[in-house]
Amino acid sequence: MNYPQEIFQQLKEKGYKLTPQREKMIETLCKYQGHFISVEQLWEIIRQTYQSIHITTIYRNLEVLEKASLVHKIYVDGMYKYGLKVESSHHHHMICKQCGKTKTIDFCPLQEIHMGSGMKEFTVTDHTFELYGYCNQCKNLKQKGE
Repeated sequence: MNYPQEIFQQLKEKGYKLTPQREKMIETLCKYQGHFISVEQLWEIIRQTYQSIHITTIYRNLEVLEKASLVHKIYVDGMYKYGLKVESSHHHHMICKQCGKTKTIDFCPLQEIHMGSGMKEFTVTDHTFELYGYCNQCKNLKQKGE
């Protein structure tokens, strides 16, 4: 699967232009696939080859990519981080608080929550389920540092 090209195509199909900035952002997010990165991290990486890009451009284009359902935004340790949506099936994530590595969870607890809590007076229209912790590599590094 050629992720950058497929994402470029999806963006165009959803009526958005593929600007040079968006192209560079998508390529960078593809390189970090499986990790969530902050706006500042993304900006620093892109500036190494696209020096004139401004951080506000990164913010604006991430909003576009999120609206187009091409990126997933999470909130961890006081900041938003972004990663590509590479799976179209319904799923959730386990996210490393240290390195941002993600692991897909194919299980969705919404059905059990809905049935167990008697949520008859409430209609769920959307949800997220994310588990935060440390991947084995970061956990081992933390233990060595203690």
